[in-house]
Amino acid sequence: MTWLADVAEGAGGDYYWTFFPQTSFVSSRKLWFYAESSAYSVFDFSQSDQIELYFWDIPSRFVIGSKPTMLDTIQDQSSFFGRQSPLPNWVLEGVILGIQGGTRICEQKLAAARNAGVPVTGIWAQDWEGIRITSFGQQLRWNWE
Repeated sequence: MTWLADVAEGAGGDYYWTFFPQTSFVSSRKLWFYAESSAYSVFDFSQSDQIELYFWDIPSRFVIGSKPTMLDTIQDQSSFFGRQSPLPNWVLEGVILGIQGGTRICEQKLAAARNAGVPVTGIWAQDWEGIRITSFGQQLRWNWE
């Protein structure tokens, strides 16, 4: 699909794209790792006896943690990075609809959901970015510069 989207519309992305570029991982061996770096990096987990790390720049530091259980390991890692605050109660009282298409479309879909008895607590819309219709659907008009 990525290749087809690239060829047809120049919009397929690549295997190395991420919207959360944090150079860290947690291993089933009950350890966690973090490299302080904003450079392009590759973490290769393809071999069972090693992890290969590749950075385009030397990280300013490495942090490695290990605990006796997976739960302890995850808690150790989240203590290092910081824990997310609890979500507000309203988030749990219904769905958040992801809609594109402008105000009229959002209002129509909101009304349809409510008429069907679906509790809606919010709408996630990225229409401010602009929309383009492609051969594989409606896409946001991102400008990554």
